[in-house]
Amino acid sequence: MSAFGLEIVSELAEIRVKASRGIRQSLQPFDDKLALQEALQRAERAYFKALEQLRFEAHYKNLRSVFEEQRRFAQSFSGVVRAWNQMTELAQKDLASEFEWFSAVDELGQNEELLAVRPHQPVEVLVAKLDRIVRVMHKTADKCAEAELVIPAGKKKDRLDQKTTSALRAFAYELKLHWDEVMRKSIGLDFAKRFAFSVAHEFVFKAIASLTTDYTKLDVARIMRSLQSANYDPNKFRLAPPDNIGVFKYLRPQLVFPARGKG
Repeated sequence: MSAFGLEIVSELAEIRVKASRGIRQSLQPFDDKLALQEALQRAERAYFKALEQLRFEAHYKNLRSVFEEQRRFAQSFSGVVRAWNQMTELAQKDLASEFEWFSAVDELGQNEELLAVRPHQPVEVLVAKLDRIVRVMHKTADKCAEAELVIPAGKKKDRLDQKTTSALRAFAYELKLHWDEVMRKSIGLDFAKRFAFSVAHEFVFKAIASLTTDYTKLDVARIMRSLQSANYDPNKFRLAPPDNIGVFKYLRPQLVFPARGKG
C-alpha cells in the first residue's frame, strides 16, 4: 500500500514555492492532485527500488570478505590434511572409531539402548569414510578459496557525511521529472531561470518524510542541487552486477543476491 494517499497528497499540494530570481512570486504548482499522486507513487517505487539496489551492492561487497574468510580457512585446513596423512594407521583407526561414536551420539542422543544396537562397521571402512570426508572438505575449501569477484569500476560516490543518499536521489529525481513537466506548462520553457527544482526543497523534504526520517533538510537541498545538471544520469550512481556473475549463477547460486522482487 502506498504512503501517498489522497490526504497526504492534498497536504503536499498546499505547499507554496517562491521564485528564486526575478519577481519573487509564489505559487502552488501542483493543482492536479491526481497527477501529483501518480508522480509521488512513482517516486516511492523508485525509492524502494534504490533501497533494493543498496542491498544488492552491500551483498556483493560483502562477498569479498567472505572469500577472504574462505581463503584463510583453506590455508588452515591444509594443515589438517597434512596431519591426517602423516598419522599412523593405528592413530587413524582410533580417530575414525571415535568419530563414528560421536556421530552416533549426535544422531541418537544419549539413548544407551539405541547406541548399543546400532550397526557397527569394520574400522577399515570407518577410516575410508573419514579419509573421504577430509579429502572432500579439502577440495571444497580450495575451490572456494579460488573465487574472485570482479566488480566494474567507475561508480560515482553517492554519500553525504557518511550517509548513503541513493534512495533519496532516486526519489527526488522522479519528482523533478514531474516538476519540470508542470512548470514547463505553467511558466514556460524558461521556467528554470526562476523556478529551478531547488526551490521545491520544502515540498521534497516533507514528501520523503512520509517514507523515512533518515534525511535532513540539508541532505534534501544538496541532492536537489546535484539534480540540476542537464545531462544527469541516475544510472551512473548504480553499481553494475559483477562481471563474472554468470559463473556464480551457474556454479555457486547460493552466492547470488536474493532479489526480493521487482521494484
